[in-house]
Amino acid sequence: MTQSLPSNAAEDSGSLTGFILSRGRIDLPGPRSRVVMAGLVGLVLVAALAVIGLIALAGLLGRVLGD
Repeated sequence: MTQSLPSNAAEDSGSLTGFILSRGRIDLPGPRSRVVMAGLVGLVLVAALAVIGLIALAGLLGRVLGD
């Protein structure tokens, strides 16, 4: 249930917009989009592949240099 704000002439014009504004609901951000989630998953996969590549490179260099 929403509660009406104190009287405001600009919002008391009789128009639909004035009626909606006078209801006083807070505008909340929408849910996180799938594009953002897909981007985050892609970023994590690229980071994981980079770490695996660095570990493989370190192992290869260790064999080549006779460590």
